[in-house]
Amino acid sequence: MSIIQSFVQSTPAYVERELNKADVNNSGRLTDNEIANLADDLQDSFNRFLKLTGSRSTRRFKEFYTTYVAVAADINPYQLPKDLEDNWNNYLSAYRARQPIAANFDGLNEKISDLVQGSYSLYLEPGELEEFGFEVETGDETLLPAHLDDLYQDRLGDAEDDEFGKGYVVDDSIIAKVFAGSELIGYVITIRTSDPEYGESGQNYLIVADEAGNVYTDDSEDWAY
Repeated sequence: MSIIQSFVQSTPAYVERELNKADVNNSGRLTDNEIANLADDLQDSFNRFLKLTGSRSTRRFKEFYTTYVAVAADINPYQLPKDLEDNWNNYLSAYRARQPIAANFDGLNEKISDLVQGSYSLYLEPGELEEFGFEVETGDETLLPAHLDDLYQDRLGDAEDDEFGKGYVVDDSIIAKVFAGSELIGYVITIRTSDPEYGESGQNYLIVADEAGNVYTDDSEDWAY
């Protein structure tokens, strides 16, 4: 199950729990004071629901909200609507806090998949890996085995000479060795570029390799905002 699917599946129970806590009179309807007692990421959602429907019904809100989350995630699991960003970010933080430290490359690869989906981007910051308990050593290409350095240089060349012939500017790149404790478990390379003509995001690149330098991910995305 992906992390976005986990978010969707957990939503009904979360909403019901928070509604029951706020509805102190068990009336099935929330007063303004009771709405203010909802979790912050549900207060704005309930107020939007109230404005749209005129209803204060907890049952109707649960149906409305859970359906909205499920449909939004189905339409584009990589880019939820802005009014769900706080809900998603809160869930993501709690989800990460519950996860055990991954002690091998398979665990690292799984966490990177979660991060990519959670941030909607192939570009990752070292701190995001550290949130999962990994030790991260960042530096330049001298950290890499020779064949990974060659691949990194190739991707820099791809960024600067894109298919349209105009090229992107490399804004930032991060090269990281990732450890579980003192054990090297893999390498992560991310590259972020922009379009100099329009001042917009260009392509992001992600390379993930195991401790032996075997490449498992070599991917790019166009127009990543």
